[in-house]
Amino acid sequence: MRFSNSFAVYVFAALVPFLASASEIAPQAKGEVARQREAGFNLTESAAKAILNRYAFKPKTRNDYYVEIYDGAAFLLGTSSNEYKLRLQDYSQKSVLQTARKLSIQTANCPGTSLNFNVREKETGELEIPRASRDRFIQLAETQLALLRGSDGAAFLTHAQQFKTLVSAFKVPLLPALLAVPGQHPWYFVPTHITYKTKSKAEVDFGYGLVEVSVTEGEDNLGQEFVQNKFEVEFEPVDSMSAGDFAASVCEFAREVGLSVGDVTPLRLKVQETTLTRLKPFNGALGL
Repeated sequence: MRFSNSFAVYVFAALVPFLASASEIAPQAKGEVARQREAGFNLTESAAKAILNRYAFKPKTRNDYYVEIYDGAAFLLGTSSNEYKLRLQDYSQKSVLQTARKLSIQTANCPGTSLNFNVREKETGELEIPRASRDRFIQLAETQLALLRGSDGAAFLTHAQQFKTLVSAFKVPLLPALLAVPGQHPWYFVPTHITYKTKSKAEVDFGYGLVEVSVTEGEDNLGQEFVQNKFEVEFEPVDSMSAGDFAASVCEFAREVGLSVGDVTPLRLKVQETTLTRLKPFNGALGL
């Protein structure tokens, strides 16, 4: 696959309205609410393996425990206008509770191709939690996912109450905004799934400044129940750069590795939907 030599101009022009509000984003200090720009593609396994052989990646493993707010009918965080996210990133040496909210999304296209992608602006907050809190969080999350495969409403209610109390007490940035989403309706924090992942990162300059390229090899699970393997590539600017230059960097990456539409359209299940379906029979026990 080859792109026009003028692809950077076209991508930049497509993002002009976006640039008016956010021309450059620089890395922020750890522990603060950070503003980030990112883009990415879902990948087939073969495409991910090919990319991993292309650059000097450094892998790191972690387990992500994803959490939602459930009100008896739906998950409220990811479906809100701000597309909130809450997860525990569990590394071998530390555990970080992370919140996120969307600021804006703009669609970009690599000219001369059918490759489209979103350039996202978001805010994130992080809190490193102590080992005891990490152990309790994981124990409650894994137990709830296991209980969803049965019918013990009383046990599930007990664990749901304890999990809500635990998560609500963390002093992680942006959490108050997440807690406000359900309003006056009754709700619970619930784990939706666990992803065991290896994230391999490399910093590459595609002609517009350094960009961090990360390839994730993930395994989605509902507790001890395997669901699927999944792969993706993500991009985040290391150097300060415009949104247009960032999008052009993504397109240059795609040109270098020969990325095709088939490479970025793998079959993927929405594992959260399984958890949502399993939650509905417990509404009575939860008082929802």
